Amino acid sequence: MGNSKIVSFAVLLIWFNAWTQTTLQCIPSLGTQAIELGKEYLVGKESWRFQTVKFYISELTSTSAKGKVLNRIPTTLVNLEDSSSQSIGEIDTEAVRIDFLLGTDSLCNVSGILEGALDPINGMYWAWNSGYINVKSEGLYRDSTGKEFPFEFHIGGYAAPNETARSLSFSIDPKNGIPQLVIHMDEWLKFAFEKGIYSVMIPGKISAELATRVQLSIQLTYLHE
Repeated sequence: MGNSKIVSFAVLLIWFNAWTQTTLQCIPSLGTQAIELGKEYLVGKESWRFQTVKFYISELTSTSAKGKVLNRIPTTLVNLEDSSSQSIGEIDTEAVRIDFLLGTDSLCNVSGILEGALDPINGMYWAWNSGYINVKSEGLYRDSTGKEFPFEFHIGGYAAPNETARSLSFSIDPKNGIPQLVIHMDEWLKFAFEKGIYSVMIPGKISAELATRVQLSIQLTYLHE
């Protein structure tokens, strides 16, 4: 095959993929605002500033109307220090459902030192007996009276009854726009604040409860170009 035909075929393949796949994005948000690290956000008389936002998305699959698995996306560490990590992977436009795990499964937690997104160098691994941090958020919150509260949440743990990985499933229609998993950070953080909790650094009952609150704060929306 001549060089010109190879180039033409490559262009055609890119064009075909652009029409048959769309990129699933993950957007940590504060209300309707996408979060940027270090930026101050005013919500009424309250103020928020995030210094760290990281979490794992694992075992993500997309499925067709006939139940065929169309895509399998490897474990992704969404880390707001790297905006490219918010593009989780390509989803076939024929997908009608996505399923995934918020966090890491128990096998990952007992498999020793792993690589890639699960490499301990990413700052999301405690130790062999505690496993991975599934959700990490750090920053500063100022309430309506002007009082400041540094917050630090490292939510993890894989041992029953306080495991923190959570399964999620959403109906999806990529024809509606670019699909986005929006994590409403203020919803689960305010739940903790209202209980007087501003720091969680170990596995346990509180971590498990907050993991469920993070799960409930996630919704699927669409970005219209």
